[in-house]
Amino acid sequence: MAGTKIISLVLCSLGVFMSFRPHWIYIDEFIQTYYRNITDGELYDTIYPVKDYSGLILLIIVILVTDYVKYKPIIVLQGIFSMILMSLLNWDQQIIPLIVSQVFHGFIMATNIAFYAYIFAVADSEKYKLSTCLSQVSVLFGIFLGNLLAVLFLSLNITGLGTINLISFAFSVVTLIVALMLPHVKPRIPTTREIIERELQLPNGLYVPETVTKSPWEVDRRPSMHSTGTQGIMDTYTHINDPAFTAYARSNMYSDIDTSSLGFYGDYSISERYTTSIDSESNENSREDNSITSEVHSSQPGTTQKDKINKFLKDLKKAYSEKLVIYWSSWLVFSICGHLMLEDDFQRLLDEIVPGRNSPLVYDASVSTLAALLGIIPVMIYGVTKGTWTVYSEPILAIVGLFTCLLYCLLANINNIWAIYSLYIIYYLLFQLMFVVALYQIGDVLQSRRYGFIFGMNLFIAVFLKVILQSIQGNRQTLHLPITTQITVMGGIFGLFGLSFLTKMLYSLIDLYRQNGGCCGNYSNPQDRDLLVASTS
Repeated sequence: MAGTKIISLVLCSLGVFMSFRPHWIYIDEFIQTYYRNITDGELYDTIYPVKDYSGLILLIIVILVTDYVKYKPIIVLQGIFSMILMSLLNWDQQIIPLIVSQVFHGFIMATNIAFYAYIFAVADSEKYKLSTCLSQVSVLFGIFLGNLLAVLFLSLNITGLGTINLISFAFSVVTLIVALMLPHVKPRIPTTREIIERELQLPNGLYVPETVTKSPWEVDRRPSMHSTGTQGIMDTYTHINDPAFTAYARSNMYSDIDTSSLGFYGDYSISERYTTSIDSESNENSREDNSITSEVHSSQPGTTQKDKINKFLKDLKKAYSEKLVIYWSSWLVFSICGHLMLEDDFQRLLDEIVPGRNSPLVYDASVSTLAALLGIIPVMIYGVTKGTWTVYSEPILAIVGLFTCLLYCLLANINNIWAIYSLYIIYYLLFQLMFVVALYQIGDVLQSRRYGFIFGMNLFIAVFLKVILQSIQGNRQTLHLPITTQITVMGGIFGLFGLSFLTKMLYSLIDLYRQNGGCCGNYSNPQDRDLLVASTS
């Protein structure tokens, strides 16, 4: 327990230091002040896009190696990249070093997936939700502190932009030191209970409580460890003491389990001597784990490179066969794409909508600082509340997608500066909440340690979509649309996303309604009938 708390403390400290970037909130002003020959067109059309291109290139490598090297080396590499970036900005104000600094900025963005993947690799499965939220809270707190320091120093004329960059460099050094303190992620042998919960496929005819597994908008939902709470299917059947399950488990729980896809040590099998009764098994997990560990080390599976590739592909097939992974990954793709676009162009958006406003640097930076502070609240509330949103994924994504569409359209078409500030804070809070929800939902469903690959693919597709949209809309050689139109188009994409989930949910409701003979048809469980009536009213 103490070791887990220390790891969590180091990880949260890393989140604070890696996001403490007071220079970032004034990066445009810094470049335009110290690089006098750069125009706005060159800055936004030539220099900044280098970040996205370099991030895409490195992401291809990071996606493939992050899970293999167990996350810490990539986090350390991110600290090194951050030091190089700040060095280039601080000590050589020339065009070429500036472009190179954007290359390393893209590298930092690409390696950021290792931080979130590390959370799931070291935390207990029961603590995934809280660990994810605490880590994101630390990131938001670091952003808040960095922005607050920059706002205070510049608004009170304590120091200039150059000194703020030096402070950012100092904290990049601290980030590297803390990253080196993180313990390595060691391969872990799963307990017998974990194997059963993750891999066991229940035979037809076994009783599963309808109130646990049924959703009003999902037909024929298969029971899984996630639909029965943190204790999983095993505890459900232990409590009801179903003799059919007991007979099935004793004869099949090990013979049908494919442990090669678990992504821990590799291929191994469990000896028949462990096929004891379910109740005695739960009290002997520690003895069995030691026996399994010695069995793994004593065996020589002789896996080839082809076997490893096949195992890797099998893991991915299993991960992307889960609807929750697809649902929430699709949300991450569009939300990260829109967030990156809005963060990069927020000041340009304000300059276009409300030109000549008073004290833009102070007010814009203060709003971003306040948004980071307030963003901690919904994330922390979600982390400490019980229950998950798994069953309600479709309606949540439908509602959030449509609401985000509304926020984007309002941001791009309202001329009141205070209304824009308020809408931006609301958007920021919603994004941070849904970001941790999506991370938790994906990480909790994954049946093997492929967190880096899945998170990396989501980021890769998001950045690729951002590059495509900006190349078509914002480039001077293409449409060259105003930034307000670009934000509105991104809002329309969110609208299509929300409508697709709304349509699917309604179709599932209609299908379920027909299969059960109408509003109050063939329901043996009154709770299911009431739930359907409530959902269609």
